[in-house]
This record gives sequence, structure tokens and C-alpha cells, in this order.
Amino acid sequence: MDRQEHQKVPRKKLSLRHFLIIFFVLLGLWFLLSGHFEANLVIYGVAACAVSAWLGAGMLATPLRGDGRSVSFGKITGLPKLIAYCVWLLIEIVKANIQVAMVVLNPKLPIDPCLVRFRMDFQNPLADFVLANSITLTPGTVTIDVRDGEYYIHCLTAAAADGVRLQENGKPCDMACRVAKLFGEEILPPCAAGEVSP
Repeated sequence: MDRQEHQKVPRKKLSLRHFLIIFFVLLGLWFLLSGHFEANLVIYGVAACAVSAWLGAGMLATPLRGDGRSVSFGKITGLPKLIAYCVWLLIEIVKANIQVAMVVLNPKLPIDPCLVRFRMDFQNPLADFVLANSITLTPGTVTIDVRDGEYYIHCLTAAAADGVRLQENGKPCDMACRVAKLFGEEILPPCAAGEVSP
């Protein structure tokens, strides 16, 4: 898409729902980190969160990648699913930490680095963001690049590679499927879901 076509993409209207979600998340984080409940400090905190939410929600309404898609929290299918995903991710991070620690402590250092490539065509760029960062947060895997829906993941061991590559039936990895469900995205048919590059 050329520059002129990109400029024609309309900016979406700022949603009150998005503003309120961001505001209350920031306010909760402010209370959690500050630990102050004096009236004057709370007023400053509320004002700072309101301004930040207004600026942040405005940025979320800006189309990305030149194709008109914009970040949307509205498609996350409920707070319980988001909490469940975060709990699942924490468990995966702990499991991966143990696996990497066992590899590092092994005198033979049984590493088998490889590059895994797969494709996920999310409509919401925030889903790309969550998946890429979830993979990077998991020890033993690092998201090197995400370009046009193609993910390039460096894996330290064969077990880490198995965790992100396509399953035998051609479906994406468990993490990608969970992110897709979290954002209400359709998972592509197995024949088009992705591929692996050793």
C-alpha cells in the first residue's frame, strides 16, 4: 500500500469503553505501586491516569500497518479468559525456566538451537503483540521478528522448538491457539496455518 492510500485510511472514533478500560487498569496499577491514599495524591493519580488513558486510547484508534487495522481491546473475549491466559502463561514460564535450568546445569550442555517459522494472520495487531511477547517471555524462545503475519522464533532446544512449531495435524502451537481464542480470532485451516523452517 503506497503512502497516498495509507493517508486515506480513516482514524477510528475514540471509544469510551476503551478509555475506561485503560483508565481503570492504569488507576489500579497506580494504587498498587504507589501505596498512597491521601486525597491530594489520589487526585494527582486520577488526573495522571485520565490523561494517560486519553492519550493511550487515542493511539489505539490509529490504524496500523497501512491496511486500516487498529488495536482493539474490545475483541478480548472477557476478563476471565484474560486472567486464565495469564495464569496459563505463568505456568508455562515456570516450566520453561525449569527446562532451561536443567539444560544449563547439564555438563554436556545439550542445546540444539534452531529457527522456527510459522504464520498467524490475526486481524487485531494486539494479538500479534501478545503472542510475540508471550513467546519471548517463555525462557528458551525469543521472537526475532514478526512480519506480515510470519513469526520467526529462535529456540534454544528441540523441546522449546516443539512448543512453538506446528502440531502434527498442522494446527498452530497451543500458545497461538490460546491467543487466537483470547481475541476471538479464527484459527486458519491446517493447510494454511503455518510452516517450519529448521
